[in-house]
Amino acid sequence: YDPRTTPAPRYDLALTTQILPIGIEATRGCPFTCDFCMLTGIGTRHLVRPAHFVVRDIFAGRRALGRFAAWHKRNVLIFYDNNLGGNFTYLRGLCDALSPLGIYWGACATFNVLRDENLLERLFRAGCRALFVGLESFNPAALRDMGKHQNLLREVRQSVDRCHGHGMLLFAGLMLSPRVDDLAYIASIEKQLRESGLHVPAYVSFETPFPGTPHFHRLAQEAEPAFMPNALLRDFNGYTLVTRPLQTTPEAFVSAYRELTRTIFSPAARLRKLMHDAARFLPQGHLMPLLYDIFELASESPHIEPGRSLLAGTDLPHPECGRIPFRDHDFSSEREREDLLNPMRVTDETGRVLPQWRASRQIRAKPRRPTAIEPA
Repeated sequence: YDPRTTPAPRYDLALTTQILPIGIEATRGCPFTCDFCMLTGIGTRHLVRPAHFVVRDIFAGRRALGRFAAWHKRNVLIFYDNNLGGNFTYLRGLCDALSPLGIYWGACATFNVLRDENLLERLFRAGCRALFVGLESFNPAALRDMGKHQNLLREVRQSVDRCHGHGMLLFAGLMLSPRVDDLAYIASIEKQLRESGLHVPAYVSFETPFPGTPHFHRLAQEAEPAFMPNALLRDFNGYTLVTRPLQTTPEAFVSAYRELTRTIFSPAARLRKLMHDAARFLPQGHLMPLLYDIFELASESPHIEPGRSLLAGTDLPHPECGRIPFRDHDFSSEREREDLLNPMRVTDETGRVLPQWRASRQIRAKPRRPTAIEPA
C-alpha cells in the first residue's frame, strides 16, 4: 500500500447517492487485538497516510462536487477509518492539518482517545463534531472475554461528559455476549445507558464469532458444540444469534434482546436522549453535534423484520443480504457465482464447526497489544 500512488476517489459518483459524499480514509487497521474483531483475525497493522494526502482528497472532493452542491455535501464529511485514534502522534498532526479547512466531520475511535483533554480540544478545532466508539459492554467479564482492555467502565460517564464538554457528540455501540451475559445483565442495560449519559446506543448486536477470528477458533475448539446448529455463513452478520448462550436458552436470550431493543430504541427513549444532549450543546452554541444526533436518532428503530427468528439455522436472510449489485463480469463462471453466493453452512446439525472452516491464515503478524492507558 503506497498512499502516493492512490488517486483521489471519484466523489462526484456519490453526489446523488450519499448524504455525505466525501468519505476519507486517513488510516487503516487498528493497533488493538480484540478477540472478536476481523482485523485481529487478519493480523492487520495500523497504517497511516501523510496528512497532506488527506487534505488533497478533501479538496478534490469539493472540486468534484462543484460549488453548486448543497452546503453539507461540500463541508461535512466522514472518516471511514477503523480507528482514527490508533496513533496519537499522527492524529495530532492530522488535526493540525485539518484545522484551517473549516470543515465538520465524524470518525470512529477507541475509548483511550476520550481520556486525553488536549487531544479532544485538537479534534474540536479540526472540525470533529461526532465520535463513534465501540463500548461493546457494561459487563466487565464480557470485556475481559473480548480482549477489550482499552475500555475502562469506571470512566465511561466521565468520557461521555468530557466529549460533550468539548462540543462533540459521542456514539457508542453495544454487543451482547452469549457466553458471558445473563438475562439480568441484559435487563440492566437500559439503566446503565441512562447513568452513563449515552441513553441510546448506535446499535446493539450479538457478539459474533466471524470465521477466522480468535473468538471463532476458541469456540470451535470447545469440547461441547458452542455454535447453533446448521448455521449459515449469512447468519454471521451480528444480528443473528450463532453462539449458544451459556446462561440461558437461545430462545430466552433472543427474547431478552427483542425486549431490550424495543425499550432503548423506543420513540420516548430517543426523545429523552435528544433533550439531554440539547441541554448540553445548545448553551455552548454547538449546533452541528445536535444535527448529527437528530439524524442518528431518526435512523434508529426498534423494528425487527417480521418472521425473523434471530436464531442461526432458522433465521430469514438479513435485510442487507443480497443488496450488493453484482454483475456477470464480477465472476469468472457461473460455478464461481454459485460457490460464492449460495448459502454456505458453517456448522453441522449438532452445532460443530465443519472442517473447512477450522483453518485460517493471518495476512500479517499480530501487533503488540497496547496497554489500557497507552496511546498507540
